[in-house]
Amino acid sequence: MADTADTTQKAHSNRLARLGHHLSAAKRKPIVELNAKAKLLIEYMATGCPHPWVSQITRASPTELEPDRRRPLEPGEPMKLDEAADLLRIRRRRAREIMQSPAAQKELARQLQGLRSGMKARAMAVLGAILEDEGDGTAATKTVRLKAANAILGEEQRNGGVNVHINNGPILQAGVVVRLPSGIAAPPLESNQPGPTRIEQRPTDLEARAVPDYAPIHADDEADA
Repeated sequence: MADTADTTQKAHSNRLARLGHHLSAAKRKPIVELNAKAKLLIEYMATGCPHPWVSQITRASPTELEPDRRRPLEPGEPMKLDEAADLLRIRRRRAREIMQSPAAQKELARQLQGLRSGMKARAMAVLGAILEDEGDGTAATKTVRLKAANAILGEEQRNGGVNVHINNGPILQAGVVVRLPSGIAAPPLESNQPGPTRIEQRPTDLEARAVPDYAPIHADDEADA
């Protein structure tokens, strides 16, 4: 019974080994420093391979008439991880392990920063060409030129953008609901009846003590006076 289990486990191990899985007990040491191949792997991903023999690597480029069409890579064209690994004869699994290391991520960030710095001069030239092109003089053209001028002067980065949000929905606020008794008289605004004027209103006790209740003076009394 034990021999059958050992045979099954051995066959399973051989099948995994044929698929490319290394079942050695010793684990790989963490990557602390990149070798020459690892640095080239990152360089080809960032800026591409400058040699013409990069054309031996093809990339899928399907069209409507040729869905399985592939094209060779051009020198200086940034490559995918699998493409760079195939060009350098590195196992794809090993290439993914290299890119997961902090050293590789640091090197990739350094090369991308160099690429970004090298493109600033070209970007500035493009912005200058847009700024000098008067176009047809429409509002859209002027807006594009104004944005190019702001980008050159750096005002967008310095001032920052202002986002204005307009809420058209109802604004609900917390409050207290008071249930009034049913026999109370409704206010004039709710009963659709005109309210009393100030002359018809009865003064309160405090108002009666402060202001004496004089009789109204009519127009005939003014004539007799």
